[in-house]
Amino acid sequence: MDITPLENLNNLHSFYSYGNTVDLPTVYVSKELKTFILEQPVKYSSQFKKIDVEVRPSHDTSKVLEVQRSNNAIIVENLDTNVSGVEIWMQGSSEYFGWDTGFQSTMRFNVPIIWY
Repeated sequence: MDITPLENLNNLHSFYSYGNTVDLPTVYVSKELKTFILEQPVKYSSQFKKIDVEVRPSHDTSKVLEVQRSNNAIIVENLDTNVSGVEIWMQGSSEYFGWDTGFQSTMRFNVPIIWY
């Protein structure tokens, strides 16, 4: 999802986006390295100052996995080889958002995993 075109809309004072879960392409993960790197599935405009990312195993969404972010990459290391997929939750927001002011976008993504 690319919401960078909002950057050029100078008269836009609020934007809210809540999407359904989107299925992303399968990620192949080495059993030896147990790490996957995925390009961040949402590209935010400069109005979004805070971006939160959570990754959870698809079979146990109560468990939050440790995530690193580097530029536009989401990195998950030490992944349990029993995990057959992950759910990525992303929320971006402006410094302030209220009922009629500010920017917020919440999206969820499913990523299947194949181990090799």
